[in-house]
Amino acid sequence: MSLGQRLRAVFEAGAFGRLGDLYAENAVLDWSMPGRRAHAIGSEAGVAQLGEWGRGRGELTRWDESVFPSGLTIEFERHADGALARQRHFIQTVDGRIVRHQAYCARPQGATVEPLEDAVAGAVRAIGKIDRREPLTHAGQSGTGLERMVMAEGRRLVVKRLTGEDWVSRITHDDGREVGLWEQGVLARMPPEIDPAVLDPGRVGSTGWLLMRDVSGELVPADRRLSREESARILAAAALHRQFAGESISGLCSLEDRITLAAPATVAGEASGVDYLPKMLVVGWEVFADDVPVTWRRRSSVRWSGRSRSRRCCATAWRRSSTTTCAGPTWGSCPAAPSCSTGASPARGRPSSTLRGTCS
Repeated sequence: MSLGQRLRAVFEAGAFGRLGDLYAENAVLDWSMPGRRAHAIGSEAGVAQLGEWGRGRGELTRWDESVFPSGLTIEFERHADGALARQRHFIQTVDGRIVRHQAYCARPQGATVEPLEDAVAGAVRAIGKIDRREPLTHAGQSGTGLERMVMAEGRRLVVKRLTGEDWVSRITHDDGREVGLWEQGVLARMPPEIDPAVLDPGRVGSTGWLLMRDVSGELVPADRRLSREESARILAAAALHRQFAGESISGLCSLEDRITLAAPATVAGEASGVDYLPKMLVVGWEVFADDVPVTWRRRSSVRWSGRSRSRRCCATAWRRSSTTTCAGPTWGSCPAAPSCSTGASPARGRPSSTLRGTCS
């Protein structure tokens, strides 16, 4: 039985004592959960900590596993005691035994779908009859909820709900900017290389929603090498910058928020919540502090501390140059087709720039 198979059986049964022989003597377990973070060193301590979390049998509703020469990564959702929990595990092995186990809790994706809001239902009925609805699990980690609808004729649609509850929305003061882009006619002005895939948007109270075509089958897999032709199609997304060069669009993420989105002070305040990325970024800053020379650490801690003066200075320096609109990383959001689909929340910034001067 492989390591992944053993872990799956144990997480399902809730009997972690069976894992003792899999961990090296000085193995490290670092587990970030909502409300707290647990550290354990050694096989016995690590297994005991795992047992505290997963007592009793649970149903694994999802299990995704990737194996590498240095270990494996696992993402799963587990239903136990009437609640659904989602976790991502990064496991490093040496000679077949676990030496480091990094685990993060995340916002569940596979909960039961709720009744459709009247506005969303009306938009869908204008297209056709719904055959079935299901949660859409995906590799995205922003915390936004997605639902897939399969129509009677086989067409697949996606509803994206913008509740403002996820950490990116809170930090960037997002009041439904993706809906706003439609309302302002920005999506209609996208160059032909960019396909937003949006069919209809709307708002229900403070929650925004987007009805979109399901393009998940066209997205580039993260583990596949691109052909030259596919690379050229993705690079063609630069047309977005040319289309909106020098233009200021209302409601987009400010440079100040964009600069400090992943800053230590920002993610530290979000690490105790249910979203995954802030927890991972906290660990990333710890690794940075361990591996980077002290001089550079001091400069970085000042520059990206999230202090108002620092971020205003950096944003002002960038604004002296021409601005454009970007939609975050295109990797993983672009289909291997002539157009580029992206659902990321746009920000105002430069596709590439050299920042002159010192921000401190």
